[in-house]
Amino acid sequence: MDIKKFMALGIFFLFGVTAFAQDIPKAEVYLGYSFTRVNSAINVPAFSANGGLGEIAFNFNKFFSVVGSFNTTHNGNIHNLNVDQTLFDYMFGPRINFRMGRIVPFGEALFGATHDARSFAVPTTFFTPITGQPVTVTTRFVNSATAFSQEFGGGLDLPINKHLSFRPIKLDYYMTRFQPVFFPGLGNVNRNRNQNNLNYSTGFSFRF
Repeated sequence: MDIKKFMALGIFFLFGVTAFAQDIPKAEVYLGYSFTRVNSAINVPAFSANGGLGEIAFNFNKFFSVVGSFNTTHNGNIHNLNVDQTLFDYMFGPRINFRMGRIVPFGEALFGATHDARSFAVPTTFFTPITGQPVTVTTRFVNSATAFSQEFGGGLDLPINKHLSFRPIKLDYYMTRFQPVFFPGLGNVNRNRNQNNLNYSTGFSFRF
């Protein structure tokens, strides 16, 4: 190839990548798979939950964004103990983007709350009035709570085109502050505890 043509092609490619990199979307909507490693901070061992994550980010400039994050994960049989738990968190906060051409690492700090809906099986035995034989019926004890939560972490976006990017990893330290289930007369009701959890997500971001 002629050296002048090669240089012209290189300059065209350079300007094309630069123009693409400077095309900052006003808003981005992210949808992806979510994995949460949950630490109960009590006598229940750590367990995993799976679900989905949705986010919306508004970009004020090439570096600074404000994010709303909505994550739901579920485990229907924790440690084969018939314990069912669903976590739904909604958090908001700033995100710092480091736009380097087609690679966009970011860091974030999000704050909000998490709603925890949980239930577990409770076997109940009673005697039938006709035969007098014991019969065991399993019911479920249902409990829910909402507590403060926060996330600190970041991820990596790989823009595919001006309207779509792939996020191979988003990893956050995820702290919740739930109290153990309280029964009157057993312990102190004011027992705030921190649960040190971990969130991972991967998916696609739609750019507008």
